[in-house]
Amino acid sequence: MEQIKRNSRIVRIFAQLGIYFAILGAIFVIFMMIETPAGTNLSIHHINIPMNSLPMWDKIAISIIIFCFLAVFLMACIYLKKLFALYEQGIIFDDKNVKYMRGFSYSIILYSIVNSFSGIVPPTHKIFEPDLVSFIIGVIFLVISMVIDEGRKIKQEQNLTV
Repeated sequence: MEQIKRNSRIVRIFAQLGIYFAILGAIFVIFMMIETPAGTNLSIHHINIPMNSLPMWDKIAISIIIFCFLAVFLMACIYLKKLFALYEQGIIFDDKNVKYMRGFSYSIILYSIVNSFSGIVPPTHKIFEPDLVSFIIGVIFLVISMVIDEGRKIKQEQNLTV
């Protein structure tokens, strides 16, 4: 159990760092869209585009997609931090674990949706490209959350048995 607690602490710290990076990323995007330094290129789907040459509406569309990615990343990090904080305390089969695992699963599924639509914004204007790998991984984590929920129910029944 001590190894689970120790490893959970490490994952929780990395999730906390992810939260900080998402917030800093959002601040960076805001400043880059307001004042873009000369010579700054944006690389979207392996296409390098000079930021100064983009119209304002394209910059806004790109900013929205980036903010969606950051929001999903932030959501995933928050759920992971909460989940591994419980593991760090030795709480394995609890209703909160199920809640946080489901939240993490939904954030991965949401990532696959945002990623699928990221190519259609200017300046790439590609067609819709579904991100099936992320979607399947999100569904797998959702099934794992169901397994944890069943384990929680079994543990609860055992605690009630005299």
